[in-house]
Amino acid sequence: MSKRKCEDRLKTVSKKMKILQDTLLSLQENLRFDSSGSNSDDSNNEESSPYQRRKKFRKIIVSSSSSDEEQEGGSLRTVTAEVHDRSSSVNVSKECLLGIDPKKLSNYGPRLDDDLVSRWQTFLIEGIDKEAREEFSKILFPENCPELAAPVINTEAEKLLSALDKKKDSMFSTIQDKLGRGLTKLGETISLILASETISDNDKALLIPKAADSAKMFCEVHYLLSNHRKHQVYPYMTQATQKLAEESKRDVTLFGSDFSEKCKAANAAEKTATDIKAKKPTFAGRQKLRSSSFYLNSQRQAPKFKMKTSNAFKNHRKEDRPRKTRPRAYQQYQHQEYFRQRR
Repeated sequence: MSKRKCEDRLKTVSKKMKILQDTLLSLQENLRFDSSGSNSDDSNNEESSPYQRRKKFRKIIVSSSSSDEEQEGGSLRTVTAEVHDRSSSVNVSKECLLGIDPKKLSNYGPRLDDDLVSRWQTFLIEGIDKEAREEFSKILFPENCPELAAPVINTEAEKLLSALDKKKDSMFSTIQDKLGRGLTKLGETISLILASETISDNDKALLIPKAADSAKMFCEVHYLLSNHRKHQVYPYMTQATQKLAEESKRDVTLFGSDFSEKCKAANAAEKTATDIKAKKPTFAGRQKLRSSSFYLNSQRQAPKFKMKTSNAFKNHRKEDRPRKTRPRAYQQYQHQEYFRQRR
């Protein structure tokens, strides 16, 4: 359908809609007159007679037909607005049925405060100042949670490590220490929010879950660093001690304060097991019977199996062998002897 035809059709539809709207308004007015006819005066009854109603209705129709050309623009706007509303309702229903469009999803979360972002970006790219590091090192760990501090490696495990692995372990322990101090400050803020009476319960419900989730993530990083430090020691251990190290849980030390006692107990148990273990029985009397006097005749020698090969394969192998070359003087001597015998 062409553009011209579409515009003409819209105009006709708008005219018809306008006429219908006017008729509906007139019908509503007639209903109002009918309802108020019983309570009104005689003058009002004369005005609301059927003749006057028909006259008014005709006037409305005539006025609507005359004012169609003037109000074509407005009617078109109303029609387009209704179409737009319908399309928007259809889009909403599709989104509810099919879900959110994956192309509209972004890989980023909500924006942070610009002043906060400017400071964090400098800390992440350049690090913090030396003075700030010294101040952070003065932060004390809480009394009821000493596990926030980096666990000290056990003396038995430290002696097993090489110089390079010792440096790695010390580096990871410093990272754990700083992470624990940051968690301490975060825990202090959460404790203050929980204890404060001025903050409402709704505000607490908004603030505390997010802070608790971030603290949980940092605790997971702390745990993973401890596991990595343990895995560096495993290759230097035996299989039995490695099993004990995997089962042991950290406290102030990496493998637990009772790790040496466990190792000693395991070694003692293994030693006693080897001592108690019964040896394989030896049949000495039977060996004496089966001496030279037991076998009256000599035993037959075991047959030697040879691989059978065909003559063609043998000849092929002979041909493949390199020929022995003799010196030239010997060949000349043989040639002379041959002719002497012929004479």
